[in-house]
Amino acid sequence: MAEDIKENEMQNGKPARLRGIDTDGNSITPTMEEVTDALPGEKKYDRGVYYSLPKSIVSVHKPTGGNELKTITLLKIGDYNTSHFNFFEVFTIPFYSNNHCLPGWCKVHYAPAGTLQSDVAHSECGCFSNLRQISYKGNVYLAIDILVNQYGSAYIAMTGYHEDTSQIMDVTGDFTELQ
Repeated sequence: MAEDIKENEMQNGKPARLRGIDTDGNSITPTMEEVTDALPGEKKYDRGVYYSLPKSIVSVHKPTGGNELKTITLLKIGDYNTSHFNFFEVFTIPFYSNNHCLPGWCKVHYAPAGTLQSDVAHSECGCFSNLRQISYKGNVYLAIDILVNQYGSAYIAMTGYHEDTSQIMDVTGDFTELQ
C-alpha cells in the first residue's frame, strides 16, 4: 500500500485536498474540484447548468386562510438563450414532513430565444397550471401559476438544464399578462 496520509491538505484554512481510500485500499488525495466533478448534481454546459438532483429555487408560503394562486417566472425570454433545445422540470417539495402542500409537477421544453416547444409537449399537473408569457419589470418571462393551499408551504425545486436560475421567482401580483 501507498503512504497513509492522515490529514486533509489545507490552504488558507480551507481543504485543498481531501484524504480518502480508493477501491484497492490505497490512500488518495483528490482536489476539491476532482471531488465535486465526481459527485452527481450540477454539471456546467455552455452558458447554463444541468441539475440532475433537485435544486431548491424559490419558496411559496401558505396563505393565512383559504387557498392562494401564486405566479412563478420560469425563464426570461431573450435572444441570449444559446443552446439548441432545452428542458427542465419544476415540482413542489414540502417544507416539513408533516406539511400538506399540494403536489405538482411541470415539464417545460424551450428553444433558443425562449420559445415554447408545444409541438414536443409541455405538461403541467397537480397544483401547476396556466403556463404562459408575462411581462415583469420590462422583460418577458415564461411563467406558471401554482395553487398553494392553507395547509402547506413548499419549495419549488427543479431538475434539468437552465441558464440562470435567478430567473425563477415569485412575482405574484407584480406582473402584466401578455395578450
